[in-house]
Amino acid sequence: MKINVSLRGRFHGFDLANGLYEAGYLNTLFTSFPLYFFNRYSIDKSRIRNAPIFEVAERIIQKFPNFRRNSELVSMLVPNAFDKYVASCLKPDFDIFVGWSSFSLSSLKKVRSLHKISILERGSTHILWQTNQLKKEFNLFNREFNDTNQSIINKELLEYDAADYICVPTNFVKSTFIEHGISSKKIFINPYGVNPTEFNFYPKKTNKFIILFCGGVTLRKGAHYLIRAFNQLSLKDAELWLVGKIDPDFQAIFAEEMNHPNIKFMGPFPQRELSEVYNQANIFCLPSLEEGQAMVLHQAMRCGLPIIATEESGASDLIDGNGYLIASRSIDSIAEHIQYLYDHPSAHEYLGAKSLELSQGNYSWKDYAQRAIKIYQSII
Repeated sequence: MKINVSLRGRFHGFDLANGLYEAGYLNTLFTSFPLYFFNRYSIDKSRIRNAPIFEVAERIIQKFPNFRRNSELVSMLVPNAFDKYVASCLKPDFDIFVGWSSFSLSSLKKVRSLHKISILERGSTHILWQTNQLKKEFNLFNREFNDTNQSIINKELLEYDAADYICVPTNFVKSTFIEHGISSKKIFINPYGVNPTEFNFYPKKTNKFIILFCGGVTLRKGAHYLIRAFNQLSLKDAELWLVGKIDPDFQAIFAEEMNHPNIKFMGPFPQRELSEVYNQANIFCLPSLEEGQAMVLHQAMRCGLPIIATEESGASDLIDGNGYLIASRSIDSIAEHIQYLYDHPSAHEYLGAKSLELSQGNYSWKDYAQRAIKIYQSII
């Protein structure tokens, strides 16, 4: 079994490719990253076909977010060019092609012409469900959602049709595809993982009760509902830590509510330093309105934290005696569960231990790759 993997950017594709290589199944990894980046992986460089020009171009474009957002041509320039580059490189020396959504339409068509099997990786909900959900949230605060332009939507819809199979991280994400007419037989579920050498549990160094949120401080991540719940509680010796970049528009809307002495905006952290942050917290809370499956959930579990999160965050397939699933946009539900764990230290210690146990047993990137291999073997 020979597998080609293609992605512009990183996502979790390198962990998948690394697992496939170690198992002897990786044929070629098509990437926009430079070769030196792969020194941290075990992949033989001869298996990598890279074109860093696409990564350079994308990062230049990202420096002009308004121009990118308002120009469909600019926003699709790199995804389409990378996709066509990969398609031009494909030869009939593989069995299965795995490509990432938004970057794979031309490649999927080429795979079909070669009579090979294609799998589309989609890291979020169905693009129409995603767009509708985020438009709804933005409308609640009199903002226009324009992050996903029509060209991206059109391309993804064509990719869903062109792919033989679609791989998603949760049952909830699968349900959004079925809701939009994709056959359940076409969809595989493979939950994400975490690197156990980067994230692990060790004892707290502070006596404060800390609620942790990691991710962009944005409407999509639901950070405003957590901020409001924390303000509602007035817990003694407790702090809310928000780790991640604050969206300027979010700050403009919620400036007054963010101005609380016990709410700490920590800014973004390098991934290698995040484990220490997780290990200072008592609870991890992610009230997202839309995700595929947030990587931070896996990171928090590996560091032994109880989880309070929405189904939309990707938590519903991860919570099993290690936390609480909450309704989206429910300030009262967030507050209720935080209050309970604040009042019952033994409960958050038990739930945190369960998180660590579940993570160690199921959710490393090696586990992820092994599940992927079983999927691929079932369809070849």
